[in-house]
Amino acid sequence: MEESGNFEILNYPELFILNYRLVPQHIMEKLNEWVERKKTLSNRDDIKNLTKKIRKINSVLNNLNVLLQKSIRQDDTTFVSRTTLESTKYKPQRIVVLRAVLINPLINKDILKKIVSTQNNIALKLMDQFEPILKEAIT
Repeated sequence: MEESGNFEILNYPELFILNYRLVPQHIMEKLNEWVERKKTLSNRDDIKNLTKKIRKINSVLNNLNVLLQKSIRQDDTTFVSRTTLESTKYKPQRIVVLRAVLINPLINKDILKKIVSTQNNIALKLMDQFEPILKEAIT
């Protein structure tokens, strides 16, 4: 999943449920940079401004992931459900994630790779639509 460069794993499954979301690689790098930088800040205004930027990007990503899940469902070759998590590194902001169940005995690594490829292809088409909004959010 992470090898595609466009998905962020939000948990490592203990109960065969994987939560992940679409985050274009360059946006993920910026988010990670800001999350780490926020930990080092002491000025209240700086923290507030950086938090606002992170929330803005996550809001756009939430919309992107809702659309991705709907597009995957419409494509009808793979299936993922969607949920919202509160306890992520972005808390208290609620993060829309896709949820995949990995316990299907008919699934093997080749099938998983094909599923990720299909979802990534759908995601790449959607990212083009969201790129201007994401660029604005990171400036």
